[in-house]
Amino acid sequence: MPPKLFLRFFRWFCHPDYLEDLEGDLLERFEINSEEKSFKNARWNFAKDVLRLFRPGIIKSLTTTQKLNQYDMLKNYIKIAFRNIRKQRVPSFLNILGLSIGIASSLLIVLHLKQELSYENNFEQAENIYRISSSSWANSSPPLKEFLQTNLPEAKLVSQIAPFGSEVIRTDQYKAEVTNGYYADAEFFQIFEMNFIDGNPKEKLLAPFKVILTETMAQQFFGDKDPIGELIIFNDKQDYEVIGVISDLPKNSHLEIDYFVTMPTFYKLMDESWTSNKGWMVTYTYALFDDRLPLANFKNSVHNLIYDFFPEAPKEVIEEEQATFKLTP
Repeated sequence: MPPKLFLRFFRWFCHPDYLEDLEGDLLERFEINSEEKSFKNARWNFAKDVLRLFRPGIIKSLTTTQKLNQYDMLKNYIKIAFRNIRKQRVPSFLNILGLSIGIASSLLIVLHLKQELSYENNFEQAENIYRISSSSWANSSPPLKEFLQTNLPEAKLVSQIAPFGSEVIRTDQYKAEVTNGYYADAEFFQIFEMNFIDGNPKEKLLAPFKVILTETMAQQFFGDKDPIGELIIFNDKQDYEVIGVISDLPKNSHLEIDYFVTMPTFYKLMDESWTSNKGWMVTYTYALFDDRLPLANFKNSVHNLIYDFFPEAPKEVIEEEQATFKLTP
C-alpha cells in the first residue's frame, strides 16, 4: 500500500484532467518497485515521484474548484476496473463467471416462477372455475353432471369433457393421427370462454358428429381453405362436420386439446349401461361458481353431496372409505 499521506496530497494538487492517468502510473510503478525492490524502498520512491509531479502544468488552479462530472467518474471506474482485471486475471475471471452464473440463475428462477404463477390464469373466470372429482380420482362419472345441476345451486354452470382417444383423421388434403381430442358439452365453451375465430356453433353443439378444431389443427388439415361445413373422417369410418374453429389453447394449462367432438356424440356411441354407471370414471367435471359466494359455502356443500350421489351406499361405508367430492381450482 503506498503512503496514504502522499497519495492524498497528490490527489489534492493534481489537475483533474491528468489525475486518473497519473495516479494509475504511480500505482503501477509502486507495485513494480515493491516486487523488484523492498517495500520500504518502493514507498520512498512513491513519495519522490509525487513530489516531482508537484510542478506547474500539473498543479490544478487554486482559484477555481473543478469537479469530476459523472461521465469522468464512470470513465475512471472503468479504467481502474480494466487495470485490475489485467493484473489479477484468474480472480477476475472467477468473479465475472460467478456473477454471470448468478444473474443467469436469477433470471431463470424469475421466468420459472412467472410461468408457474400464470398456470391456468389465462381464462377470464379462472378464479371461479373448479374441477369436481372424487377423493381418489381426478375424473368422474357421466351421471355426476346432471346430479350437480340439480343439487348444487351455488354452481352457475356445470360441464363435462371426456377423452375421445387417438384417431386417424383424414380430409381431402391431409391425413394424420391426432391424439389430443375430447368430447365436450356446450357449457364447457361458456365456462372457459373459448374464442371462436370462425363459425357460430351454439345450436350445433347439441347435435352429434360435429367437431370444433383449434386454429393450428384447422390450418394443418385445411390450409387456407375455410373449414366450416367441411367433413373430416375419423378412422375411415365416420364423417364429422366442422362447425367451428377456436384459438389455440394456452400452453400453461392442463387442457392440452387439439379438437373437440360434441358431447351428444359420446352418448350416441356409448351404451346407456355405461353412461348411466356412477362407477365409470371417464369424464372430467367442471363447475363455474358465483364469485360473490365465499369458497367455504360451496366447498362444504360439495363435500356432503357424496351421500346423496350414492344413496344406496351405507353412510358408514362411505365414511370408512373416506369417500368425498373435492374441488380443484
